[in-house]
Amino acid sequence: MLNIDEFIKLLGPLIKIPSVIDTAQPKQPFGSNIALALEEVLNIASALGYETYQDPQGYYGYAQIGATGDLFGVLGHVDIVSAGNSELWTSHPYELVKKDDYLIGRGLEDDKGPLVLCMMALKELIDQGYSLNKRVRFILGTDEETMWRCMKAYQDHEEIPSMGFSPDGIFPLVNIEKRLYQIRVSSQQLIDFIFQGGQSINSVPAQARIAYDIKVERVLDQLKLPYEIKGNELVFNGIPAHVMNADEGINAITYLAYALKQAGYHANILDFIVNEGMDFHGRNLFDNYEDELSGKMMFNIGLADFTKELQVIEIDMRIPLSISKEEIEDQLVKYAFKYQLKIEAIDYLDALHVDKNSELVRKLLLAYQAVMKDDKTMPQVSGGATYARAFKNMVAFGPSFNKRTSHEKDERMSIDDLNNAYAIYYEAFKKLVMK
Repeated sequence: MLNIDEFIKLLGPLIKIPSVIDTAQPKQPFGSNIALALEEVLNIASALGYETYQDPQGYYGYAQIGATGDLFGVLGHVDIVSAGNSELWTSHPYELVKKDDYLIGRGLEDDKGPLVLCMMALKELIDQGYSLNKRVRFILGTDEETMWRCMKAYQDHEEIPSMGFSPDGIFPLVNIEKRLYQIRVSSQQLIDFIFQGGQSINSVPAQARIAYDIKVERVLDQLKLPYEIKGNELVFNGIPAHVMNADEGINAITYLAYALKQAGYHANILDFIVNEGMDFHGRNLFDNYEDELSGKMMFNIGLADFTKELQVIEIDMRIPLSISKEEIEDQLVKYAFKYQLKIEAIDYLDALHVDKNSELVRKLLLAYQAVMKDDKTMPQVSGGATYARAFKNMVAFGPSFNKRTSHEKDERMSIDDLNNAYAIYYEAFKKLVMK
């Protein structure tokens, strides 16, 4: 069983570091806090007996144990998404807090907590006398929440694992991940209002704001939509969610854009948002994109920044396996012409699909079943983008058992779930990397 006190002792200092992407510094490509978090997790690994290495340019690190055999990878990341408005949390987001039967803190579930769980589980097996038949390397990324430049740097300089998992999904495991495509849409039209919203492209925005406007306020009152007045600003309050479950949120950007248009404001990009961008499945732009294997498309306008001379939105799409990148691009070109907008690619990740009958999937599933006594739940499809995509023969494996809170306020896991996740990782390492 997980030693919860040791887990809190190890993880607490890592949670304290607000490792959100920031201005690059020498040998700190994603800012000083992410660099500090990388150093801290390497310190944790070293204290547990792992050999550690840090990229001199600051893009990645790793912790390794074992001297012979194939390389087995555990891929995780130390960067996090912003905690947003800390006043909306029940505790400080950068303090690891035990409340009732839960732990709470930004990064607990995504992905600092799972990294520490896995390191502790493998170390316990070794302390109990089990012998490794593979080398195990914890690959520690720093840019997962944005553009994965850390993984590109790792791939350019380091050995590639033959198989492995990323503890950044749900149990029993995720063997299919949809394509990810992120774009920037812009217009240089002259307009007479400003508008900002969102914290992260891959999160449904919880807030959007404009300068106070009585016409917009009246529209929101008529529609009975939630807002508040803060100083000279009108702030619309949505409900955040990860883009992979975008339809569980309420998008503050799209709703406030709708209210602006109803109040008589005009802009090409505003028309695009209201006419084409309010559906979380992108059906106005792409018809009804879904397939039996990987489900529905997810579409999210995550960021908006309008000035009177330049208007920009950023969109994150999670695309079913049967829909090609080219099909998406053809549609985008058509709508860019219709609304006189400029569209630029930010990031693209191809889909992940590891056969359910592979050795990796079978043994991970057996580890889950041994602990949870559940032989009915099968490998899952996800719209999330995990490091499993960075290499062949990788899947996402835990730490969550149901709905994730990783990009929301009060990111949390129950003590029971942490104990079960630890036991599953213990069994998985025993089946996959031990003699």
